[in-house]
Parts: sequence; C-alpha cells; structure tokens
Amino acid sequence: MGVDIFSRLCLRRPGRKMQDLGSGPSIPRNSGLFGLMAGVRGGVTLFEPRGLPDDVPATVAWALRDGPGAEEDFAHSWLTTGEVREAWETYESHPGLAGRPRVPAGFAATVGAMEAVDRWCVENGGGEAVLVISFG
Repeated sequence: MGVDIFSRLCLRRPGRKMQDLGSGPSIPRNSGLFGLMAGVRGGVTLFEPRGLPDDVPATVAWALRDGPGAEEDFAHSWLTTGEVREAWETYESHPGLAGRPRVPAGFAATVGAMEAVDRWCVENGGGEAVLVISFG
C-alpha cells in the first residue's frame, strides 16, 4: 500500500505569522522517504509527526486538511530546511534503505528552494523556511 504526501512551503519570521509560499514538492509515493520525515509506515524514522504548526496560515491548513486530495485520517507535521536535507541524505546513504529509487527531482528542488529562502532570511532580518506536510 502506498503513502500519499502533500506539502506546502512556508516562511517563518520572528514576530510574524507564518507565510504560505506555495506548494511543496510533488513526490511520488515513497514510504522510505516519508518514514524518515514523519514516521510513516514504520521503518527508519528521523522525525516523529509534530502536527500542524500553531502559526500555520489558514490557506495551508485548508490545503492540507480540507483541500483536494486531503483525507480526514491524514496526519500532519513540519520540517526545517536542515531536517529536510537530513532526510534526503539519510535516505540516500542508510543501509536499511539501500536499493530504493533516488530522491525524486521535485524533492531535491524543494530543498534548493528552502535553502534559498533561508539565505534570503539571513539578509532580511531572520527567519527560516518550513515544509508543512500532510500524509496518510
């Protein structure tokens, strides 16, 4: 059985409400990668699900809880750029995940976008990119 995951890229800045930057990666079903990111379907887990952030924008909450493709029994979590990169690197190097397909290009592009947002934050008063996910 596959795992579906939906995501939104957000910007979290000090003293401000989180901002929705748009859709995150389009990732084909990949239980190994999703397991690392949020403990989906057992296996190797780096980060347990955290739920939706308290300051998540309404557009993100709607898209991930009520929007097209969302399911009532989906769980939610969020990851920083460093955590998303750690999941990628672990996925590609962990012996228990050997032989699986490489990380999809859309996921790699999202890591690059998150790193660019983090660089922008350094130059513009702080903050960080956050990937908010829904899965089930």
